[in-house]
Amino acid sequence: MTNSRHLQFTEFLHSISDSPISRDPDGDYVLVYSGAKFYARLIGDVNTVVQFFSVVAADLPSIPEIYKYLNELNTKLNFVRAFHIENQILFESEFHLDNLNHGTFDFACRHIARESDNFGEEIIQTFGGAPRWQIGKTSNYKFGFI
Repeated sequence: MTNSRHLQFTEFLHSISDSPISRDPDGDYVLVYSGAKFYARLIGDVNTVVQFFSVVAADLPSIPEIYKYLNELNTKLNFVRAFHIENQILFESEFHLDNLNHGTFDFACRHIARESDNFGEEIIQTFGGAPRWQIGKTSNYKFGFI
């Protein structure tokens, strides 16, 4: 990816984040939007994809029951997918970088937030783990941005 596209992306993130953005150890951007913590990354040099996601739960080992649950959950979700990677459950939405604007970003984050709120507690109660989505919210957060 060209430096100008990367710079354009980071400038956009700075313009919408409620607080300064940072990078986590994986290189993902960490930002706060509408009182909730989200992560963002760019994938690919050609036809670059933007991924926005929440970490709903951490410290969850790979077990068949999690994969069965997430497979069934994904049949109910629209505009978002849930998956397990590196001992975490993520809720993610993605689109082409050329389609990135305030509207597509807000749309993605609202759906991620709604599904993280709808299923996060159930995931923690069922499988355990650390509730990362819940602790990443600020005091001004409203359920699913309602």
